[in-house]
Amino acid sequence: YDAIVIKQQDYVGFDFLVQIHNRKFAVEVKTSTFDKNKFFISRNELEKAYELGEDYYIYKLYVEKDTNTLNIIQNPLKAFGIDKDIFANNVMENDKVNIKIDGIEINMSEAFMEQLITINIT
Repeated sequence: YDAIVIKQQDYVGFDFLVQIHNRKFAVEVKTSTFDKNKFFISRNELEKAYELGEDYYIYKLYVEKDTNTLNIIQNPLKAFGIDKDIFANNVMENDKVNIKIDGIEINMSEAFMEQLITINIT
């Protein structure tokens, strides 16, 4: 396949736009050296993932000393069971605090990770 990869500007909700023939895919890369299961996804990334659905991917790269592991997650909102209503309730208020939700921390279970496409890079 001939693919075109275009680095995106900050704050568009993903890192790269990949075009193969006439189909475009958005790719957000998350890298970690401390926890293979966790990463943060911003509100902007969540909104773009919702907008693009099956054409939005997260590439989660876990970097270790000898082996790096890449997990590929297509349509993360669907994969994680995140409802689109998360965008409607982005502020929590009471008499003590006003919290704006800018994103969420994802902590993937081992069972979920076993279902992902995984590439070990040495």
